[in-house]
Amino acid sequence: MKYDEFPIAILLLFAGIILFFSCTEETELKQPKDAVYTTITDTNFERALIALDIDTEKEEDGKILTSDISQVSALDISGRNISSLAGIEEFTDLETLNVAKNKLTQLELDQLTALTSLDVSGNALTSLDISQLTLLEVMIINNNPDLHCVYISENQSVAIVTKDDHQNLASDDCKTQEAFIRIDDENFEKQLIALGIDSDGTVNQQLLREDAIAVTKLSLTVATGSSAAIKIKDLTGIEAFVNLTELYVGNHLLDVLSLAANTQLTTLDAGINNLKQIELSTNKNLEVLSLLANELSTIDLSENKRLKEIDLSVNDLSSIEGLNEAVKLTTLNLSFNLLETVSVSLPLLETLSVENNTLKALDVRDTPLLKSLNARVNSITALDVTNHKALETLILSANEIETINLNNNVNLELLWISSNHLTGLDVSSLSKLYNITVDRNPDLDCIQIASGQAIASIGKEDRQEFREGGCSEGAEEYITIPDENFERMMVLFLDDSDGLINQKILRSDAEQIITLDLRQSSTANEAVKIKDLAGIEGFVNLEKLYVENNLLESLDLSKNTNLTTLHLQGNLLTNLDVSANTQLKDTNFSDNWLESINLGSNTNYTSLFLHNNKLQTVDVSAQSALKDLFLQDNALESVNLSANLAHLYLQDNQLTKLDVSTLAELTTLFVKRNAGLNCIKIFDGQNFTSLSTDSHQALNVNCD
Repeated sequence: MKYDEFPIAILLLFAGIILFFSCTEETELKQPKDAVYTTITDTNFERALIALDIDTEKEEDGKILTSDISQVSALDISGRNISSLAGIEEFTDLETLNVAKNKLTQLELDQLTALTSLDVSGNALTSLDISQLTLLEVMIINNNPDLHCVYISENQSVAIVTKDDHQNLASDDCKTQEAFIRIDDENFEKQLIALGIDSDGTVNQQLLREDAIAVTKLSLTVATGSSAAIKIKDLTGIEAFVNLTELYVGNHLLDVLSLAANTQLTTLDAGINNLKQIELSTNKNLEVLSLLANELSTIDLSENKRLKEIDLSVNDLSSIEGLNEAVKLTTLNLSFNLLETVSVSLPLLETLSVENNTLKALDVRDTPLLKSLNARVNSITALDVTNHKALETLILSANEIETINLNNNVNLELLWISSNHLTGLDVSSLSKLYNITVDRNPDLDCIQIASGQAIASIGKEDRQEFREGGCSEGAEEYITIPDENFERMMVLFLDDSDGLINQKILRSDAEQIITLDLRQSSTANEAVKIKDLAGIEGFVNLEKLYVENNLLESLDLSKNTNLTTLHLQGNLLTNLDVSANTQLKDTNFSDNWLESINLGSNTNYTSLFLHNNKLQTVDVSAQSALKDLFLQDNALESVNLSANLAHLYLQDNQLTKLDVSTLAELTTLFVKRNAGLNCIKIFDGQNFTSLSTDSHQALNVNCD
């Protein structure tokens, strides 16, 4: 080194030393030598403190300045996936602590004596000691399945406590509390002793938890007529019977029954109690449920999808939620309730009883295996059982039924249909029928049977006759035709043999007619158009009926069960029921004022013309052969479609949703002028040879 370079090197050395001590001094100013830390072992706990700006160093280093903790009075670290709260003991100024929905298995709170509010719900705690928290006013401990006891100090009182039924607060040893469960009801405990379940054999309001855990079947039902003095009012403690699969607790005095912890239950019989409500959402394994003779006004069975047998008779039920979710159901008893409508879609149902309700409508069309139906004492006006070939017992007494088609019920053995409004009844196809009652049907004089048909037990009035070969034989010679234009058409085409406009036609004339053409041109004078088709019921062999461009406002074709062709377009019909006309194939119901239509379960339709009506909803899901569906120019808000449709016309309606993703055969789709319809759900790769949509209507595989 040259001598003239030495001063420069010395200067650089001194500058470095000065810079080092300057940085060291600055670091020490930021982090004093006497800084005190609190250890935080759980990374998620520390991250939560950083996120809340409590940990000012904002480093995940397993510690926090103790000075940061001071004066923290409220801490909400719920839902942070925390497993340990080691370090919380230093938060001594905390008044409110929320650690809900974490993974805590233990929690030490002795040092947090300022706490007034504590939420530890939704963790995995097995023990909790709050005996030092004398200021605590609010405590939430529910949803800790293994937390049975919370230790408190003697005379300690917490104003608001949210807990589960199995959780207790105890000032004595919690280990003792956990070993035992509390049995408040003396009669409950006496029965447990009598059954050998309560092993100490003493009525002391407690039961060893291990005794309860060992039980899988518990039979507590007492005999009818038993003294109230021996009946159970409170089933507290049942929550400890966690392995219980069968519970029988009939004929007691229970107002409340909580079975949330008994998730293994497959059978529950709590009939003849005072239950006003019951929650069964956690009892997903239930197969047999009997709650007869209680005071239930509603029940939700949405989560009980494994049910096979249900008895809810003799309650105050006006609604049942989720009933059709129980697709394995075979037996259902809803009798003696307050139900106004019942619609069951249960593919395995065999026995249904709905007697003594206030039913105005009963829909059982989607119960093809039904063998027994009891619907007596209701206000039912019509019932479709044409899809029930397995039906053996049908009890419909004391309703308001005017007509019923039993032609397909070939296995029917018992029919009680007295006290209705029947005008005719045909049981000629029921070769197995051995028991029938038909009395108190004022307008029913004749019941049609087959030649040689013998019915062992008959309940009828003297005036009522069972006649072989049909009820038209020997009956009135004429059928009344009140509409002059209807009869004039009959005379014109020589269908009315007397040639007179006299408001009647020979029954024999009507029975010979296979095709009846009553159509008018669209420009015909209203004076010649038909307004009333009364008398059509006498045309029992009619197969084809054309009555378009007339003035019909109503039409009853329930007796014309041979119809295959029906053209009604251009009338004033508001409602149409063709459920009894199961042979129909060729139809046109367009250009009316239809607000509702009942197509029944007829699977012959390949085309349906329903355009230019006032329909708000249409269900053609049962019409499995349907290919062409014309529904344009209606007021449709919803539509339930047939799976095999090829051509669908829905333009000029009020649809907001449309799902055609299940219609693999669909090639034509018209949906223009549905202002609220923005998305049409299709399947991936679905193509249309003819498609008509508005610019705002998108085709998408996901319209959610």
